[in-house]
Parts: sequence; structure tokens; C-alpha cells
Amino acid sequence: MLTPTQYVMDGLAHFYHWKDLQVLDQALWVVKEKSIDMDFIRKWPVRKGFHNEFDSFAQKVAKNEKERA
Repeated sequence: MLTPTQYVMDGLAHFYHWKDLQVLDQALWVVKEKSIDMDFIRKWPVRKGFHNEFDSFAQKVAKNEKERA
């Protein structure tokens, strides 16, 4: 069983490698609904060479947070 953080990382891996937008949307939903370790997720793509792709995800997370406020 995956933790919410691991689920988001798995979805991001699909997005990074295959540009799977559906899985990206699912990862964003988990971020909105569950407590995740965003600091860990932020460091992970940099180590794997996907920092540009992560920026797209981070912008969507920030947009969702602003809409909730």
C-alpha cells in the first residue's frame, strides 16, 4: 500500500516520463485531500533530473491552494 506521498510521487513519475496528464490531475487531487510531504516530493525530481517538469506540478499546486483560500 502506498502512502499519499508515495502515490503523488508515482503519479509524477508517469507525468515526467510519459506526459500523462490524467495521472497528474489525480496526484493534484491527492495533494488537495491528504497530508503529504511536499518537501520530500520537491527534492525528488531534482535528484532524478526532472526539475522543469516539477515546476509545472508546483504551479498547479499553488493555484489550487490560492483557490481554496
